[in-house]
Amino acid sequence: MPLSRRGLPWWVNRNFPRAPAASFMEERCGRARAPSVDYQDNTLSHQEGGQNWTPISPLKGVKFRRRLTAEAMAGVASGLVDLAVIGTPILTGISFGLPVKIVGSPPSKKGGFELVARKGITSVAELRGKVVTGGALGGGSHQSLLKILASNGLGENDVKIIASGGADAEMVLRSGKIDAVVTQEAVRLKLEDEGRGTLIAKARDYYGHYQSGFVLATNAFIKDHPEAIRDYFIATRDYYDYEKSHLDELVDYSAQRVKLRKELIRAYFEEQFGLLDLTFAIDLEGTANAVTYLKELKEVKAGVNFDPNTWLDLRFLD
Repeated sequence: MPLSRRGLPWWVNRNFPRAPAASFMEERCGRARAPSVDYQDNTLSHQEGGQNWTPISPLKGVKFRRRLTAEAMAGVASGLVDLAVIGTPILTGISFGLPVKIVGSPPSKKGGFELVARKGITSVAELRGKVVTGGALGGGSHQSLLKILASNGLGENDVKIIASGGADAEMVLRSGKIDAVVTQEAVRLKLEDEGRGTLIAKARDYYGHYQSGFVLATNAFIKDHPEAIRDYFIATRDYYDYEKSHLDELVDYSAQRVKLRKELIRAYFEEQFGLLDLTFAIDLEGTANAVTYLKELKEVKAGVNFDPNTWLDLRFLD
């Protein structure tokens, strides 16, 4: 197949449906696992096999990370990350002089975070006095939780917020010790289908004109390996184009590997495909609004302004 000439950027995680989708792409596109990219990720081991190696570029030794949160700053500063897909914490990092540039957007610019409550809770207002978790402190999911709470008249002192780090949100809610979690749509669909959870808020409904995701590269990596960054975006586009053109097959494949009805799987992918922008263009106004919100959280200094000329390097999107 034509995609076999390029490495494909599998979006690997342990939640449905990206992990089955990754396997699907590997089998259909004939791309064997290859030790060309080092995952610096505590959810994946560094060994050949499974979905632990990801060939996003032919350049051996590229250190790639998806969805880093506040720890991104330490990872980049220490040389553990060359290229990453990340949320708004990178804006904080750049504002403090981290030697990186935003080189494009991930396929979806809007955050997919959703607030899901245990069965019996049907609104954000009902969380007053309850226990909730937004994942790692300082991360995009935690920021989304604060935004949703504030928009519903609740402050941090009105609920008990537990920092769960990288814990599996589905398992956290199933434990019965937490009343609501911030997670992704895929997990919410599964919990709702089983009657264990209820969607009470989508973060993107609260942010307005706002960009929540970015692709970053270190200044050194931009200087030394610009071709790898271009290949990354080309491969990403090929990846999603292939999925969209083989939806029936993708749904059947995923249904064999997860306990979820096919109609829900299809609905998930159709909604996700509708959110894609495969030009990878940066929404300048949405990014500026994100910086403004980070100022409100005191995660960016008040005197800092978003400067596209110094924060962005978009030559790789041609």
